[in-house]
Amino acid sequence: MLGKSEIINEVQNVFNEADLMEIWDAVRDQVRLMRTAKANQAKRKLSVGDQVRFTSRDSVAYEGEISKINRTRALVDLATMNGKKVEPHPWGPKQVTVPFSMIEVAK
Repeated sequence: MLGKSEIINEVQNVFNEADLMEIWDAVRDQVRLMRTAKANQAKRKLSVGDQVRFTSRDSVAYEGEISKINRTRALVDLATMNGKKVEPHPWGPKQVTVPFSMIEVAK
């Protein structure tokens, strides 16, 4: 099996656009497969009512309770923690859909 640097060198020696597109398609398909497997693994560990935490794209940490599990994301209720209703920020959302890859179970 070739190492990463060897593969990169081989790709740099390809000058046919059709061949590069075929390589790109194979790489893209492999990345999608790996992401799907990671999301499915995370999904199996979660269920409705679980207390979870996640960090948003702007590095804000949130905690909440899963109220619904969809195919690729979970609906997290930010107004419930440990079975008790709490007041979230008045200007923020009360529920958010979060990709499984961003969720971890709160302890």
